[in-house]
Amino acid sequence: MESKKVTIYTSSTCPYCKQVKDKFKEKKIEFIEKTNEKFADEWYKVNFLTGLPIFPTIEVNGSYLIPQRDFHTPEQAVNIVDYIIGPEYPNYTNHEILIEKVKTLNYTINNSFIHIDRKLDNILKKE
Repeated sequence: MESKKVTIYTSSTCPYCKQVKDKFKEKKIEFIEKTNEKFADEWYKVNFLTGLPIFPTIEVNGSYLIPQRDFHTPEQAVNIVDYIIGPEYPNYTNHEILIEKVKTLNYTINNSFIHIDRKLDNILKKE
């Protein structure tokens, strides 16, 4: 299996960081760990850029993956990273990816509002 590398920003007191790192090791995905204590200046820049000081933050191909925003389990994190750095991942620019993510976000928000509207209609009909 080809060597795969990512950077994981962690905190030494973060148990979720250990779970994610263990999953990466299990899947044989190589990574560089950078703790916020040892790489404080770099972590500050990542935190400033993303606006979310949450561990573990994973950097791959110039993009950041953050728990709860981009993944909910260590398995999801591994699957996303494996997909991004895998051989089938198209070489899209960050701009192209951002446009598609915004369109997907708008779609999801619209569907949520439709769902809420239907629920409210059902409640109002019962009154």
